[in-house]
Amino acid sequence: MPILSDFTVVNPTTRLLNNSSQSFNFSTGGRHNSDALLDVEVLGGFRGGDTAMSVRFRLNGDVLTTRTIPRWQDHSLIDYTRNNIRIPPNKLKSSGSNTLVVEPTYESSADYMFLGTTVVHFHQVG
Repeated sequence: MPILSDFTVVNPTTRLLNNSSQSFNFSTGGRHNSDALLDVEVLGGFRGGDTAMSVRFRLNGDVLTTRTIPRWQDHSLIDYTRNNIRIPPNKLKSSGSNTLVVEPTYESSADYMFLGTTVVHFHQVG
């Protein structure tokens, strides 16, 4: 039986995350039990301090990774980053709904970040 490449778009639009985390539900029905890839576009984090913003990515309750997002210095200079995160085989459900949670760390109520298109790439049994 062939193994096919498949993907699902978890977040198709740019979202403002302001002092909150964001949850996304998505399905990977028929998935082959192998590694997958989370492809996340971040359009910058803005905060009042001088430090970068940490963003934690959880999948089905487990922490996948924490990434550092460069601090957005100015509204005219958007800092764009693309984050490719490996998903181990046992973290993604073969059927049913998966939940991705994006958790930025905020220092003040004025901090925010923009989360862009988010896609999960996985293998599927053909």
